[in-house]
Amino acid sequence: MQKEFTTKEAAEILGISDSRVRQMVLAGEIDHRYFGRVLVITQKGINQARIRQDKRTKLFRSDVKRAA
Repeated sequence: MQKEFTTKEAAEILGISDSRVRQMVLAGEIDHRYFGRVLVITQKGINQARIRQDKRTKLFRSDVKRAA
């Protein structure tokens, strides 16, 4: 069984706000499910968000190098 996290737990792991986690869910950027009325982020969703953060960081770093 896959590990699951609340939006608050996912936010702490990812270093972002819980509202940003919910925005990412609504945009379809991370894997999730509902347990009743509770939004639950799967481990797969956490991994997707980390990959997304890594890509953004790499793009930002390459832009900074070009500007220098």
